[in-house]
Amino acid sequence: MSQNQSAVIPLESNPQIFTQFAQYLGLDPTYTYHDVYSLDDPDLLSFIPRPVHSVILLFPITKKYEELKKSEDLKITSNDNIVWFRQTVKNACGLFALLNSLSNLDSSLYVLSSPIHEFIAHSKDPVKVEELIMKLKSDIYTHLAQDANMNSTSAPDESEDVNLHFLSFIKKDGHIYEMDGRRPGVWKLGEVGNTDSEDLLSEKLLFDRIKQFIDLTEGDDKLKFSVMALAPSFD
Repeated sequence: MSQNQSAVIPLESNPQIFTQFAQYLGLDPTYTYHDVYSLDDPDLLSFIPRPVHSVILLFPITKKYEELKKSEDLKITSNDNIVWFRQTVKNACGLFALLNSLSNLDSSLYVLSSPIHEFIAHSKDPVKVEELIMKLKSDIYTHLAQDANMNSTSAPDESEDVNLHFLSFIKKDGHIYEMDGRRPGVWKLGEVGNTDSEDLLSEKLLFDRIKQFIDLTEGDDKLKFSVMALAPSFD
């Protein structure tokens, strides 16, 4: 992104922070984000309430990943059934991962008259979407990011180049989609394996995709992955 483009403080992969942002956008307070400590350990997976409606992944951007992304981007086609927003603010990949996943959930997961409804209503109008993004940034984004990171890990400056990136996954219309604001559109992973369940976390396609990303990394980069699941709260 150019030096003239807007930037924000990067979010850390923290369920409490993402839940705070999501509920501001309109997520029903009976839902929350949960850390996913394993994708293949049944005991650890059993701690995650079900169904999981979306998954957010934090991962390191590497040369091999960029090569994969470039080849896949050539195959991306438009999909009118999916709401998707291009990332226009530096270091706001966490926000756009939220926007892109929340905008495609069943409306029963939103509270009435919330900001997410306005984003969905104007999703085909890039000028209006940019206005909404700037309003979100002005009203709450910087404040919440600073407050959320204050007592947690040290947050980088908003102008800093960060090589960690958020994207999200959703399950909709019988398919699993990867939602990444850096890409030219939505990447369709394929058909769901279980059409009788709303749960995303149990889908093999999701497991295989995240494993593919991990296999593209080497050394310490393999330790820089984090997964969060949107599911019912424990309360």
